[in-house]
Amino acid sequence: MPLVFLRISTLTPVDFAASFIFDEKNISSSTATTLERLTSAIYSTPFEKVSIYQSIPIHKENSIMKNGNIKTIFFDAADTLFYIERGLGNTYASVAKKYGGDPHPDHLRKAFSKAFKSAPPLAFGGVSDDERKVLEKNYWRDIVENVYEDIGMFKEFDAHFDELFEVFRSDAWAIFPETKDVLKTLKKNNYNLGIISNFDSRVYDVMKNLEIHEYFETFVISSEAGYAKPDPNIFHLALKEMNADPNECLHIGDHIHNDFHGARALGIKALLLDREDEYESIGDQHRISTLKEIHKFLDNS
Repeated sequence: MPLVFLRISTLTPVDFAASFIFDEKNISSSTATTLERLTSAIYSTPFEKVSIYQSIPIHKENSIMKNGNIKTIFFDAADTLFYIERGLGNTYASVAKKYGGDPHPDHLRKAFSKAFKSAPPLAFGGVSDDERKVLEKNYWRDIVENVYEDIGMFKEFDAHFDELFEVFRSDAWAIFPETKDVLKTLKKNNYNLGIISNFDSRVYDVMKNLEIHEYFETFVISSEAGYAKPDPNIFHLALKEMNADPNECLHIGDHIHNDFHGARALGIKALLLDREDEYESIGDQHRISTLKEIHKFLDNS
């Protein structure tokens, strides 16, 4: 049965991508039409097209349970290795209050989710490092500005945003309790480790501050790569940088489309990090609730 990767392009700035599994005989234009209608109904968004991006056979013998050939493990970064320690709403609110804002954390969280979903991918190809850093900051400024336009703007927004941007370079984050021990064990057992993340260049500082940067050989970041997960190109870049065969790779992340389906569309084995037990339907053979459970899927760990 092939895994079919579809990208659905909208007439708005939103770029919605989803992965679906179909029987090879049933893949047709009618499938795309059905998906277009279904997704449009859910998101109330006019769609330009639904295109089948890639079809890759997935065989039963490629089960994640048979993984003695795994040599390289890629990780997502935020919400996989580390998280916002006080939560997004509380972190945003604490900075805003210093500059005259008085938002409720729950309102901030909901407004951020709305603004983030409507933002384009965090991906800037073909620009210099200096240009990209400006684009990265402007990207987040637009999102945060949309948040406060939704729940109430305040005078000192610009100064507030400058501080908020730096808070998310360092102080906002904490590693999950098991992260460092798991990475140490994997390195001890000679796995090659890499990052594939829809993040910006601040991720390097975040991971250095959390003392986990040293465990990784490669970093493929969407803002630098010019592609964001689940786009197959970002996974291709990661494979190229690591000089790795997809059949010998495992990707671990918390997002079912960006990480799990995105990796599998390239023939990379994947584990979904499902800390909140939201995705029972994909089966325990493809799902973990904590990074400590990786060892169950790997030999010599």
